[in-house]
Amino acid sequence: MRPPRPPRWAEWLLTRLLGRHPSTPYLIGDLREDHAEIARRFGPLAAVWYPVVALTLGIRLALGRLGVPGAHQLASPRTRHPGDLMRNGLTLAFRSLTRRPVVSGAVILTIGSALAAATIAFATVNGVLLRSLPYANPDRLVVIWERSLVRDAERNVASPANFLTWRDELRQVESLAAVFETSGSLTGTERPEQVGTVLATGDFFPLIGATPVAGRLFGPDDAIRGAAPVTVMSERYWRTRYGADPGVIGRSVLINGNRAEIIGVLPERLEFAPAMSWAGVGTRDFYLPWAIGEEGRTAGGRFLQVIGRLAPGASLVGARQEASKLAGQLRQRFPERQEGWDVNLVSLHDDMVGDVRFPIAIVFGAVCFVLLIAGANVANLLMARATERRGEMAIRSALGAGRMALARQLFGESLLLATLGGILGAVLSIWGVASLVAASPDLPRLDAIRIDAPVIGFLLLASTVVATLVGVGPAIEATGRSPGQWFGQRGAVSDRRGTRARRMLVGVQVALSVILLVGAGVLVRSLVNRLGVDLGIDAESVVTGRVSLPEAGYPTPERREVAFESLVERAEAVPGVEAAAVASIIPMSDGSQATGFQALDRPTPEAGQFPVADVRFVHHRYFAAMGIPIQAGRSLSDADRAGSPVVVVINETGARQLWPNESPIGK
Repeated sequence: MRPPRPPRWAEWLLTRLLGRHPSTPYLIGDLREDHAEIARRFGPLAAVWYPVVALTLGIRLALGRLGVPGAHQLASPRTRHPGDLMRNGLTLAFRSLTRRPVVSGAVILTIGSALAAATIAFATVNGVLLRSLPYANPDRLVVIWERSLVRDAERNVASPANFLTWRDELRQVESLAAVFETSGSLTGTERPEQVGTVLATGDFFPLIGATPVAGRLFGPDDAIRGAAPVTVMSERYWRTRYGADPGVIGRSVLINGNRAEIIGVLPERLEFAPAMSWAGVGTRDFYLPWAIGEEGRTAGGRFLQVIGRLAPGASLVGARQEASKLAGQLRQRFPERQEGWDVNLVSLHDDMVGDVRFPIAIVFGAVCFVLLIAGANVANLLMARATERRGEMAIRSALGAGRMALARQLFGESLLLATLGGILGAVLSIWGVASLVAASPDLPRLDAIRIDAPVIGFLLLASTVVATLVGVGPAIEATGRSPGQWFGQRGAVSDRRGTRARRMLVGVQVALSVILLVGAGVLVRSLVNRLGVDLGIDAESVVTGRVSLPEAGYPTPERREVAFESLVERAEAVPGVEAAAVASIIPMSDGSQATGFQALDRPTPEAGQFPVADVRFVHHRYFAAMGIPIQAGRSLSDADRAGSPVVVVINETGARQLWPNESPIGK
């Protein structure tokens, strides 16, 4: 079988460029052999390779005949194919790096650490901010909050009355569901256990498009009065508590003394964490259907998170305008209940990540600055090392290596360093992301942070950018020097050129470092200010726990009071405990409860203008247990119980605002 011939037009053109020279037939023959070898190994690539090499070789030899300096170095009697060039280049690069293991190791560690930090930051950005929610058509899901005009609170939980009104009268939101997170006591097992529970209306699971891991999920028919009590278990609890046993479907459990049948398991990726929690335990182990009857239209209090799905053709802006218009109508219908309240309708994704969007973006930007600084630092180091290798480069140049060959060698070394740094960065990124998720920071959508295709793509892109950044400098340094400039009297001119380039890189490093230092200084100052705030409690000496008394076992307030008093007495009997107490909500916890109030010695505010205060129901030993000093008046006592005059302890801020320059005692 005859070897393939090169393109005839390219061979004809090369013959014309070489002219009638004694070496022309030999060069043509060598190129034909190389073309045949490349065609055998690389197939169609030979048809592209031959014209490029033929034209380059012919032009260089023609320039050499015209007396162009250095052109003779560009012509080779034998041209090597790309595979040989790549293998030889990598071999030379590896040998060069192993001769300087300390410098090479430092460069690889610097690049790997910077790439890992940037990749972990991007994995967080991708998982929390960029990835779509796991629900059906997530861009159509919205959250409806009540907005308190008095407290300037954008995200206030809604009342059952408003939820029912929104469900009946909003047309641009086709489906609404309400959820409420709390805790419960799981009994009837080997040991009682406190579990996290979510009460949800029957439309909740159909609204988010959830499908079960096992069994079924409850629907509207399960959330009506008289329906058989059922519950849905979370996949996390199902696996940890029951070992993913499908046989639990159909079993009954006692939650707060009420029996419910387990009908299904909710996938972990679809777990919904309500933004507001009342005495929650941080996990959502059981979902219970909840029916809001017509009596809810007159019920007071706000404690629901409401989610909905936009109707076909409806927009977020249009739904927001409709909800705001309805809020105005409700203020006219129910002025005592609705005056001072508006509606805030936002997308579910923005609602979940809105508080962390800016901090995450700031951290990601800072880490990218660190990556650029590391790249500039490595590029500066490699350029300085290339200058130190003048003798080596001069010898290679004298042996016939052209400028492009020297540049290719230096760029190959930088590319190999960046590749090894990228591999190290990938390993560190996998470990870092796993550690971040295991640490469970206060981040929404923590389960969505993982190494996936977009994160791997970012790592490859960042590695490419770093490889280019650290390789271009030494390569330019090589192409900017002639053989005499590598080793001779004119080297000083090129040294000045390289010095200017290195100074420019140092300037970039300094500028980026200053930006980071300013940001870090502001962050440290904010942290110091935060840590320096007087909490008003002895937080270091206080230990807290959660207690839930099921209504079935403690049906009356008297029974619950006896149980809590017994608990406090037993806790104070423990050696080392100075004081113990119970409270509805502890400071700095997720729970909250607020109410409007009026100072009776002041003019009665208009409807909707009543001041609002957070409220805590506490045991009389609460202030002693928390280390809270009483500035004026007295603390609560054992005599302040049911049947006695109602008393209240307020904080200093409230006293100054309500009765400036007066004593609040007795008001």
